[in-house]
Amino acid sequence: MNSNNVLSVKIINSGGYNTLDLRNSTIGNEAIDLEEKSVSTIECLRLDCLTLKQIPSNLFQITNLKVLHLTENHISNLPIFPQLEELYYGENNLDKFPLRILEMKTLRVLDLHGNRLQSVPIRIDVLQQLQELRLEENKLIRLPSTLGKLSQLECLDLSSNSVLRIPRELGNLLQLREFRLSNNKLRYLTSSVTQLTNLQTLILDNNRLVDLPKELVSLPNLVVLSVRAISN
Repeated sequence: MNSNNVLSVKIINSGGYNTLDLRNSTIGNEAIDLEEKSVSTIECLRLDCLTLKQIPSNLFQITNLKVLHLTENHISNLPIFPQLEELYYGENNLDKFPLRILEMKTLRVLDLHGNRLQSVPIRIDVLQQLQELRLEENKLIRLPSTLGKLSQLECLDLSSNSVLRIPRELGNLLQLREFRLSNNKLRYLTSSVTQLTNLQTLILDNNRLVDLPKELVSLPNLVVLSVRAISN
């Protein structure tokens, strides 16, 4: 291999993870110069803000990866990292939900903000460890009822989509603490939301709401309820 096409890197400890941070590199088609013993120690990989079209193939060898940052790229072909816990995959011009994500069943955080997603797969409920799901700034209109089976979910952000209704099954998200729905096309809010007894934040700004369940104000842990109409 031509040494001029090899990018030398080093692994640092950041945020408690052994991290390979390539954000300020000039990575393009270069191979990444990694020793085999180093590959097994990498837990966090930062490739955000690089306008990449693909992940360099020799990074597929990172089998113990826990955190992957891919925000602000153009990556459509996502490899499967079986131990991954956090995936930041926003602003990648995705128009379809990458189904390979459903194979990464250890995910706790999934961030797909700022893409062009029009739907969420029915099988989303296979991600049973998921605690945070960020889908804001997409093109979602309808949501699958299976979202209500994500029993560990604590944060759900659906802001700035075109969602017309919230499935009543979302009332089963009993661990949910933060629910963001601003800038959608909701006229009514399902009464099952009043079952979310751990809910602390509910943001409904800039919708088309004509009524709200009266029981909302009785939710025992609700601290922030915002229903502002924001003028353009």
